[in-house]
Amino acid sequence: MAISDMMYKEAVKLGIKSHKGGTYCCMEGPQFSSKAESHFHRKMGYSIIGMTMATEAKLAREAGFHYAPVSLVTDYDCWKEGEEVDQHQVSETMTKNIHNIRRLLLKVIPLAARMGCRNHCPEFIKGALLTHKENFPAKTYAKLKLILG
Repeated sequence: MAISDMMYKEAVKLGIKSHKGGTYCCMEGPQFSSKAESHFHRKMGYSIIGMTMATEAKLAREAGFHYAPVSLVTDYDCWKEGEEVDQHQVSETMTKNIHNIRRLLLKVIPLAARMGCRNHCPEFIKGALLTHKENFPAKTYAKLKLILG
């Protein structure tokens, strides 16, 4: 079972409101979208807008880590008229989200560890580096040895 499927299944079991699938739009932050940007994102068919997941996913893949994105949604932006976003609402919702993600990770991490890897993930780093290991400075290689092999 894919980690994303496992996370969704366990979130549902825990009663955490969840959606599986969709299109992620990565924007530069930290900031709120303007109303025009929000309408554009919705018209483009994006399901969720965030600031970090694209970079995280690429780095995790290069390092051969198992990765399943979980977006902790804080607001509907302009997608629900009358529910415009403000900092207080975002902070309050984020506190609830942190509680839920902790509960979810406590369930999923042991399950994923027992499942093991069937996708040869640690081998992905071999194609991610342009610099040969022997050309790394010794201190840099020592820091990265765990993921470089």
